[in-house]
Amino acid sequence: MNDMKRGTYIIALDIGTTSTKGILYHIGGDEISDSASLSYPSHFPESGYAEQDPDDVLGAVISVVSALTKSIHPQDIGTLVFSGILHSMLPVDKHCRPLTRALLW
Repeated sequence: MNDMKRGTYIIALDIGTTSTKGILYHIGGDEISDSASLSYPSHFPESGYAEQDPDDVLGAVISVVSALTKSIHPQDIGTLVFSGILHSMLPVDKHCRPLTRALLW
């Protein structure tokens, strides 16, 4: 474990339509400490429709965060920021389990 003060890193994630990208930034630093990304496929079941498997997206988020935090202690993370796929819809059941792929358009 490093000797940095706790809560001194920001993780920023962009959960997009083609990949999840992330950066690890040290709050007192002048540059990005680390970055990672992982792509996932889109599915086009018919003309004018695009979907994504929510497990692919979640898996990418977990992989990117794991890659970014491999050299720091979890308590070193002070802030988590994310942006996401803005107009997507994911129908879920009463237990919040996905019923279909995420509907992109």
